[in-house]
Amino acid sequence: MPITLRRLIAVAGAFVTVASVGFVPLAGAWPGGTAAAVAATAQPGWRLAFSDDFNGSSLDRSHWDTYEGPYAGASGNYWRPDDVLVSGGKLRIRIQKRSFGGRSYTSGGVSDYALSQTYGRYQFRARIPKGKGIDSYGTLWPKDGDADATLVELLAPGGESAYLTNAYGSGRTGRTIGGNFSDAFHTYTIEWSPGRFRILFDGTVWLSDSHASKVAKNFGLAIGSGDNLTGTPNASTALPAFFEVDWVRIWRYTGEVAAATATTAIRAPATTRPKPAPTTSTTAADTTTTAQAAGTDLSGGAPSTGLALATDPASQRRSAPRGLPILVAVISGVTVASSLLALGLRRSRG
Repeated sequence: MPITLRRLIAVAGAFVTVASVGFVPLAGAWPGGTAAAVAATAQPGWRLAFSDDFNGSSLDRSHWDTYEGPYAGASGNYWRPDDVLVSGGKLRIRIQKRSFGGRSYTSGGVSDYALSQTYGRYQFRARIPKGKGIDSYGTLWPKDGDADATLVELLAPGGESAYLTNAYGSGRTGRTIGGNFSDAFHTYTIEWSPGRFRILFDGTVWLSDSHASKVAKNFGLAIGSGDNLTGTPNASTALPAFFEVDWVRIWRYTGEVAAATATTAIRAPATTRPKPAPTTSTTAADTTTTAQAAGTDLSGGAPSTGLALATDPASQRRSAPRGLPILVAVISGVTVASSLLALGLRRSRG
């Protein structure tokens, strides 16, 4: 078949298109995870609303506020803003032995008050500390009360367990699963849409429930101590200890997501946590009355600054090197096209 200029241009164009658009980096090419893990963040029905890689030296106050106040009676911790640190590309939530407010331990917690919403997809990559008396958790907590709260509580007093709770309160469902949560960073996902609620661990569904609350909530991360689930640190607990968070992603619900076909959760024990009591907390932002409990927003209100929206989940991963591989592929395609064109011209002249 004779080589014509039109065929050469078509072949070159196809090569450049595949090279530039169809390029898929190898595992490990993206900082912090594989290409498949990054691509999996783009889900139908969700739009990325907030992303934080904690690359600075301080908390982004346009989104995050800190917990402050006592928790869980006389044996509980006291939440303090200075137990929330950002360094080395991580959010580091600390628990330490320190007397404050009549308590023997202080710890940290944060909540994204700027993004309260009904339905959402929440994902964080984290590693928890070992030791008795430390409850590292992610939560979705309503503004008023606790009956619709979500909790992903991770404890490693010896054997390690995840306590998963949907709709905290008398009608809650939950599941307790053993695993290894302190050995490395793992990805935790909460998906909450009409008719479906799920909690996933490293992409595997661990809890699925057809009950989905309609109450707006905020996402938070914290360490609690001293309640009847967690207990208090003992002599073998190394303190200070840190709940380390590599990154956080929050999506808004935008459309249809398949509803759960059945409730696969089991009923959580009624004694998981004590009933919270009201407390008042003062911050520079505001003064409000909130519920005193793990995951309770105790900082006093939403920051006044607006919400910065992100458009591409993959673009939020620590300056992922997307442009260079594509540029190399395009240049390679142009080089091959030029060679084919020269070959074709020589044959046509011969």
